[in-house]
Amino acid sequence: MHYSSQLYSHLEIFKNYESSKKDTLFSAINRTKTPHGARLLKKRLRSPLIDKEEIEKRWDHLEWWLSHLDCLDQVRAILSSQGDGERKLAKLAQPQAQGRDLLALAESLSVGLKVEELLQKNNSPCSAKPADIKNAQILIDKIKHTISIDCPANLKEGGLINSGVNPQLDEWMKIGKNSQALILKMEKKEQEQLKIPSLKIRYNGVFGYYIEVRKIHGSKVPSHYKRKQTLVQAERYITDELYQLEQKILSAKSKQLEWEQEIFKDLKAEILEEVSSIGHLFSAWSEVDFYSSLAYLSLENRYVRPKIGDQFKLKASRHPVLEQKNFQEFVPNSIDLAGQETVILTGPNMAGKSTLMRQFALTILMAQVGCFVPADSAELPIFHKMFTRMGASDFLSKGLSTFMVEMKETAEILDQADSKSFILLDELGRGTATFDGMSLAQSIIEFLTVEKKPLLFSATHYQELTKLAEKHSSIRNFSMQIRERESQIHFLYLLKENPADKSYGIPVARLAGLPSSVLKRAEELLSIHENISKKKQQINVIESSKKETFSLSSKAVPPQEKNLNSKAYPNKKEKKSFSVEEQNFYSQLENLKKEIQDYPLLSQSPIDALNQIKKWQDQIKEKDSEPLKSFKTKDFKESEQDYFKDILN
Repeated sequence: MHYSSQLYSHLEIFKNYESSKKDTLFSAINRTKTPHGARLLKKRLRSPLIDKEEIEKRWDHLEWWLSHLDCLDQVRAILSSQGDGERKLAKLAQPQAQGRDLLALAESLSVGLKVEELLQKNNSPCSAKPADIKNAQILIDKIKHTISIDCPANLKEGGLINSGVNPQLDEWMKIGKNSQALILKMEKKEQEQLKIPSLKIRYNGVFGYYIEVRKIHGSKVPSHYKRKQTLVQAERYITDELYQLEQKILSAKSKQLEWEQEIFKDLKAEILEEVSSIGHLFSAWSEVDFYSSLAYLSLENRYVRPKIGDQFKLKASRHPVLEQKNFQEFVPNSIDLAGQETVILTGPNMAGKSTLMRQFALTILMAQVGCFVPADSAELPIFHKMFTRMGASDFLSKGLSTFMVEMKETAEILDQADSKSFILLDELGRGTATFDGMSLAQSIIEFLTVEKKPLLFSATHYQELTKLAEKHSSIRNFSMQIRERESQIHFLYLLKENPADKSYGIPVARLAGLPSSVLKRAEELLSIHENISKKKQQINVIESSKKETFSLSSKAVPPQEKNLNSKAYPNKKEKKSFSVEEQNFYSQLENLKKEIQDYPLLSQSPIDALNQIKKWQDQIKEKDSEPLKSFKTKDFKESEQDYFKDILN
């Protein structure tokens, strides 16, 4: 499956928006017992299948485990002690490998063979090859026979290899083991001969072996003692006899280390020759961990096996991450779509639109990885590509604004999407002016719906876009339901097939804790805007797709007379018969009409346009009544009188 560049971060598969591994899809579904099983799960989350037979085969494996629950429990218990055998095997090829790494590898292999016994007993489809199992047993025996269970952390300390492995090593080991006895024997002899009970024979890395005598016994020291070092309370000496014993002991230790390292090197080489066979075993046990963990997950969370079909049909679908959170009860949702439909999803902020879209995407991903899905039942198409455009982000270091990032990601989707794609678009066009954003959102949705034909989910606050369903039969409107009581809204997190009746920005802002004065002013401005919208011509986004630009029209302009020089206005001769007051009033109406016609609506923000309309209203109210009454007595057509009335009203 092909992913968009931002899909992993948008869906929070491995890291959330705080760059934490907590509350991600991987953390929610990972029930593996071994590090190599967890790595396999990550790998397959990155590379979901698109072949129907392979997907069904993985689901069959899960079914087998769910029908052998005793084996499932026992295998998981054994795997928990296996450790990371793959890493130990890889470390053997490095110079810093130690004897303990070989013992850890042998233990990991031994645990794996216990798993194999259970799998073969239950006729599991996950069993490893017999030849690989036989090789593993040989290597386990060889390692345990060769490497001492008490081997040191450092190869240079000695004691790495067991006795009985090599005769020559055994001889040097014997000398090494007896060296301490020889030193003690010499120490006792010198004490008795010199009658110095406190005499000691010691060893350090600088001087080697030496005889230490306290200064109070200095008179008893014989002439053949050669002074090596003087201390505050004692003197240190060496003798020819001690020097010869030292050479013998040190030679034995050196020879022992040489033989041990040579034997260790040969054993490593022998194991590395079988690295392919051992690698196959750990791959097989990773598969065992992968399937057994997903089976356990399905039992734990009531997942079901999906069906592969042409419909996108989920009954009581649940979010795989959020349903495991204990802070609230998750609301399941159902949906039934054809594989190539477009869903326009509306509803207030915080109602769950983005969460629901992610939920559907994660369900698809889990299914094509080979996992069962969180739902009561599921029928899913196989998607070859998945794209998401969600969230607001910028790349200031690259000079990219939030809107530019959004457009670049959208451009990637438009270029690569096809009829086998699943696409999520969240709040397209939010980063620019209202009309620009709305126009871009509609154009993008129409292009994908008509040209690419994917399964598309687009969440939006542009209510006008819901009209697209009237134009395109493959577009359907859904919304997240809320309950509104006494200006308070309650989120139901429930999906229904109908567009939202309105936006709920101010109620959501109230829930967020905005000051009451700000909310009151917002409600006043909203009321003004809604009243103006009822009286004035609105821009219709859907109909604008048939025109080159948005336009305003007014019933005040007679259909047959549309410019300032038309016969709908009194001509210059007629104007001369008016009073000065009437002529001024007419001239002001002409100027106002031209100002409205020339107003650059599309380049203005909604609040600037709203303020300008209010200004025009105030101007008209100032010039109301008297001049219009005198107009009624003039020789105007009835339609001309209506024109001036409509402008004033």
